[in-house]
Amino acid sequence: MGSFEKRVLRHLKREKKRHWHIDFITTDRRFEPVEVWVFRDKEFECKLAESLKGNESVSGFGATDCSCKSHLFRLKSLESEREKARELGAEIISAGEVLKRWK
Repeated sequence: MGSFEKRVLRHLKREKKRHWHIDFITTDRRFEPVEVWVFRDKEFECKLAESLKGNESVSGFGATDCSCKSHLFRLKSLESEREKARELGAEIISAGEVLKRWK
């Protein structure tokens, strides 16, 4: 398993040391992962952030090493944003399937 899969699995774990911005969300007991949008292109985060810029965001979240405003968004419409992600090359996998496939 490559480091990509290990990082995604780490993000899906509830119990862990809080290191990354996302850890403060994923360790909250109310957090329930639904799906994982997998991109193999290194520039995916910024491309996706650009396509999501009309949605509400948390300034600076997950974007400390680039010029994007944010990498965390509240989606207006999951289905339409999911379609944008697919157009950018995402493989969309349910969180449960990721846990089965990559563990």
